[in-house]
Amino acid sequence: MRDVQYAIDCGDILFAPGLKVLLRWATRVRRRRDHLKDSTLKAYRQQADRRLDKLLRQKPPNPS
Repeated sequence: MRDVQYAIDCGDILFAPGLKVLLRWATRVRRRRDHLKDSTLKAYRQQADRRLDKLLRQKPPNPS
C-alpha cells in the first residue's frame, strides 16, 4: 500500500488510485474470510480478477 501511495504522490492519476481502492477492498474481504462461505470467497476472487483486469486495460494518457 505504501508503494501505491508513493506512485499516487508522484503523479500517477490512472492506475495507482484504482489499485489502492482494490487493495483496500481486498483487505476488508481478507479480514472477514473466516466467516465467509467458500462460494462467496470464490465470487469475491472472480470480482477481484475482473477489477484488476479492468485496471490493467487502461491506457495512459498521451503527453502532448
